[in-house]
Amino acid sequence: MTGTACGGIVAFDSASAAATRLGQEAGTAQTSMELALEPAQREAVADEMADVLIYLLQMARVTGIDLEAAAEAKLAKNARKYPASPSP
Repeated sequence: MTGTACGGIVAFDSASAAATRLGQEAGTAQTSMELALEPAQREAVADEMADVLIYLLQMARVTGIDLEAAAEAKLAKNARKYPASPSP
C-alpha cells in the first residue's frame, strides 16, 4: 500500500490502492449492517460507514473527480433510465 497515515486512516496516493481498501471497508460495512438495528452497535456501524466514505473521498481526490457533480449526473442519468411510475 502506498500512502501516509492520517488519523488512523491511510491517505493513499494511488487510486488503485484506495479502491482496494474501499472494497474491503464496504464489505465490512455490509457485514455490520445487520447490527445497525441494535442501538448498542450503531456507533460501530457508523464507524464502518465513515471508513467507506473516507476512502471514497480519497479516491475522488487522487483521481480529480468531483464527487458531488458525479453523483448529480448519475442521479439524472438514473432518472432518465428508470423514470418514476405515476402514482395510482
